[in-house]
Amino acid sequence: MNWSKKWRININTNKTEYCIFSRNKKHPGTVHLVLGNQPIKYNPNPKLLGVTLDEKLTFSEHINIIEKKAGKSLGILREIKGIGNIKTKFLIQVYNSIIGSIFLYASCIWQTGKEEHLKKLNAIQRKGLSICLGVSATASLEVLQVMAGVLPLDLRREEMAIRDIARLNSLFNQNPYQKQNR
Repeated sequence: MNWSKKWRININTNKTEYCIFSRNKKHPGTVHLVLGNQPIKYNPNPKLLGVTLDEKLTFSEHINIIEKKAGKSLGILREIKGIGNIKTKFLIQVYNSIIGSIFLYASCIWQTGKEEHLKKLNAIQRKGLSICLGVSATASLEVLQVMAGVLPLDLRREEMAIRDIARLNSLFNQNPYQKQNR
């Protein structure tokens, strides 16, 4: 509290929570934090800028949330398709806008390479592309992706990470005294 008073920062203890990130198998359940005589609430899955974290940073809970959110968005895609004679190209654009954005948000942070995570997300991609293309949801995901012109999820996330790194490199390599060509 002394630090926050010194810097005139008010901390709302009712909204403040903590999580302990550790590789240890055992949870240090004896930790109780107090701020200004008020206990701080423990949260094993805090949310930071839309990314749900967990103590082991496996992002399993975040993937579950993405799966549910994208699954609900498939309903929107079905409704749009049911409206009438909508072109496949438009449906794929809607898919990429609504569901693809869910898959890609902050993916450079949470992509873990875990096979079970990718399976969950690929199942949603299969359903979404099958709706867009008007084919059975049991069709091969690879075939659906080729027909729709959509990259596999792991490659899309990798592409986004490469773009982000290139953007950061260009920012850090700029000379602030050099005249910009516009």
